[in-house]
Amino acid sequence: MSNFSFLSPDDIPDMLALQATVMTDLKSKGQEHFIIARETSYFEKHVQNPSAILGVRSSEGKLIAQSIFHHSDTLNPDYIKGLTLDDWKLCYPVSTLQGVIIHPDAQGQGISSRLVDAWIGWAQEKGYKHLLTRI
Repeated sequence: MSNFSFLSPDDIPDMLALQATVMTDLKSKGQEHFIIARETSYFEKHVQNPSAILGVRSSEGKLIAQSIFHHSDTLNPDYIKGLTLDDWKLCYPVSTLQGVIIHPDAQGQGISSRLVDAWIGWAQEKGYKHLLTRI
């Protein structure tokens, strides 16, 4: 069984460790181009409102998955590439799901589906009109 919770700055070392494990696994398969390495500052920024990072921990407490929920606001409308400013005005506010990573040992257990469900619930609570993925 796994436990879902929003992560805090205290969890950043676990986030970096999960990222390193996933990167090593992808590299062993020649698929390292599927992930972009992120620094501590990236995670520090995204654990704060209006963003959030949802983590999934194993029953032993190990971080096995994470996903970033981001709210692209009017202060940064070009955040969502491909939308013109007119498109942006029509669909504001927008929530974006990005950065989903799952530990290789936890893949195939339906965690990504549950992360998406959690994101939809979070976005509805916040009153977002539209959802986009950047995975």
